Amino acid sequence: MKRTHPFRARGRRGYTLAELLIVLVLIGLAASLAVPRMSRWVQTVSSRTAVNHVMTDLALTRVQAARTGATVSLRIENSGARYRITVDNAAGAEVREVKRVEVSRLFPGTTLEPATGRIAFDSRGILRDSPVTTTRQVTLRRGDVTRVLSISQLGKVQRGLE
Repeated sequence: MKRTHPFRARGRRGYTLAELLIVLVLIGLAASLAVPRMSRWVQTVSSRTAVNHVMTDLALTRVQAARTGATVSLRIENSGARYRITVDNAAGAEVREVKRVEVSRLFPGTTLEPATGRIAFDSRGILRDSPVTTTRQVTLRRGDVTRVLSISQLGKVQRGLE
């Protein structure tokens, strides 16, 4: 009867340390090549999400104006880090806040331009032209990704060239 050594396996089982190190080095190289593309992709997806969020809130502003029969504004504040939706009086002064969005917290690294501005819709949902309503375009920036939203005179919101 042949006895085998208790610590010696009957065949090769498992991997050697050298083989494991080679696999880890290859995984590290692949990851280092993928990280720049991945971070660019994350910036692009995040900026698209932010654009969709602002577009939805502009639509909400317009609908609120038609629903309430009053002027409703989207006010960009705090160096583009925040915007609010407000119901306004005839003079353009805020009467009531409908919604507040902290862009810098919801979408870190994203800012709005202009840094301060107001987009107002009248009771028919049409962009209100007045000296206090000068913003017809909103630019969202995150890193080197820029997205532009344009608001037509009739209140339609469109994505601009990106």
